[in-house]
Amino acid sequence: MGGLLISSSCQIGKCAPFLRQCKPAKFVKKMNNLNVEKGKPLILECTYSGTPPIAVLWKKNGYKVVHSAKCSITTTETSAILEVPSSKIEDQGQYTCHIENDSGRDLCQADISVTVGDSASLQCQVAGTPEIVLLPLSFNAVLSFNRSFPFYFFKCGFVAFFYADRIVPPFFTRKLKETCGVLGSSALLECKVSGSPPISVAWFQDGNEIVSGDKYEVSFSDNVCGLKLNALDSSDTGPYTCVATNAAGSDECSAFLIVQGHVEDSGDYTCEARNAAGIANTSTSLKVKGQNSSPFFC
Repeated sequence: MGGLLISSSCQIGKCAPFLRQCKPAKFVKKMNNLNVEKGKPLILECTYSGTPPIAVLWKKNGYKVVHSAKCSITTTETSAILEVPSSKIEDQGQYTCHIENDSGRDLCQADISVTVGDSASLQCQVAGTPEIVLLPLSFNAVLSFNRSFPFYFFKCGFVAFFYADRIVPPFFTRKLKETCGVLGSSALLECKVSGSPPISVAWFQDGNEIVSGDKYEVSFSDNVCGLKLNALDSSDTGPYTCVATNAAGSDECSAFLIVQGHVEDSGDYTCEARNAAGIANTSTSLKVKGQNSSPFFC
């Protein structure tokens, strides 16, 4: 719903106020999900309407994107364009465009994948009476998947053709779930990932990478990613993110860990202060919800 902008036009002896409809910022054409080949340009464009001025903000995976040598951002009164001239694996992710004016706000988002392939060669030997004719190098042989590949025929009786096999980027088949733990105990976060090996896994808490040690035990076996937290304390409460990466891209999933106190800690607590002039105190009641029989509860 739009608002009303009140203005006035004043001259000596005259003052004529008028009303102007203020239309909220709203996307007219949103971005689409894209699959971009590594090294090719990545261009995201959306158009919008609304009463100016309209503020525009770009984000990637929740983090603000700014204009730079590697990423160009162009904004007009009706459109916003984000361009990466030469896309890299780390450029993939979820991109969000936010718009806002005095009467409203809107957003649109797109999932971007950047793919890359490895080269491979296959050879076979052919028989026949010499001399075997040498075919032009421009000859193409169609293999599987309706794709064309360079085909070479040599006088020595060998045929070789080359193709690029697509590497599958990581994707989580079982994501993290919200987990609850008790002070002093341990908690285990697990998820499962699929994709072309090798896959590397990293864990983060509030954006800070976690290093395996006495406090944290990081594991990765049979495509199952695990993070065990020992000796839980209140500072362990928060969001945790698992990021899986291979040559074709990356994927991530997140969940919240809640660390709660022991049920037996429930009760009345009093804080008392005293000096030569007298005594002062204050009291409060604490109720910890949960089950004594289970170290995890929500």
